[in-house]
Amino acid sequence: MFGVVSLLTGTGYLATQDLQSHLRSVLALPPGEFIPPHITYALADTIRERGSLITRLETIASTTDPLVAQANGIGIFLGTTPVLYLPVPRTLALSGIQRSIRQAFDDEEYLIQPYYHEELWLPHITVVYGVPADQMACAAMDRLGQRSFQVTSPLLGFVLVEQVETPHPVISYEFTLRGVNRLDPNPFALTSRPCQPSDQDFVFRLVDRTLRPYMSAFRRWDEDRFNQIFLSSWQERTIVLAAGQPVGLIGHRLQPEGYLYVVSLILDPSVQHRGWGSWLLEYLENLAQNQPVRLHVWENNPAVEFYLRHGYRIVETVDNKHLMEKLPLIRSRPQTKPSR
Repeated sequence: MFGVVSLLTGTGYLATQDLQSHLRSVLALPPGEFIPPHITYALADTIRERGSLITRLETIASTTDPLVAQANGIGIFLGTTPVLYLPVPRTLALSGIQRSIRQAFDDEEYLIQPYYHEELWLPHITVVYGVPADQMACAAMDRLGQRSFQVTSPLLGFVLVEQVETPHPVISYEFTLRGVNRLDPNPFALTSRPCQPSDQDFVFRLVDRTLRPYMSAFRRWDEDRFNQIFLSSWQERTIVLAAGQPVGLIGHRLQPEGYLYVVSLILDPSVQHRGWGSWLLEYLENLAQNQPVRLHVWENNPAVEFYLRHGYRIVETVDNKHLMEKLPLIRSRPQTKPSR
């Protein structure tokens, strides 16, 4: 199965995360896996040739302005595994995106699932899958009305998600809407794009030049292990571009425990010492929305001093890796001049 969805961002993402935890608590459900909040435009059972469909979706994105989605209230899809969701009003702008994407699927002769035909489409944000049927009529459901279910989020683009030999769909391509640069505003004219499986060689060379010298002091360099890690986690990373050429890698993960984990922050040595690393770190910190930021660094890596200068502290050291943390401050978006 594959489809096209818009992911919520910023406070909308965090508010949905908080709602999911609240609903699971009210319904006495186990913690479960966090569902990245999203709005689905189309789903189909199989994907054939990506190239033509991706070209059509790129055209749609490049001619569509960013918009804001608002959800208010709580809804229930009944069935063998009931689903709790946040209904999203079907505005003209949102309907326009869905209509264009559905048409692209039709033109490519994909058979989309019935609920994503224009006359049946109900935009929504899924919060909890598979609520046990006996919970639907219990007193806990009455408590849902005691909380306001409101979420607002800018929609800056949409993504192609598909099954890639994993139990859960993963992002395989991202399309940003007209005029959107996720790294804006920045003083260095840097841009970004989602990491793709085809970036494996670039990422390998980047890690080989920047991390291998420090990692090899404590364990044998294992290319096979690198390949396994990359293939299982490339969708969490973003390629940083300068003048259209890949020069670095960043990645983050908002953890249900209430902090942002920096998966990657690596720049090619040829572009280091220009203030880019400090600015990208500040960019990632702003994504934390005043939550703590955590990351791991090899204890012999000079980057330890870089993070200490930027307000991080060493929490613990395990297997020659420092866990470093920066507690939240009131942060603004990255400024228009280098931090160092």
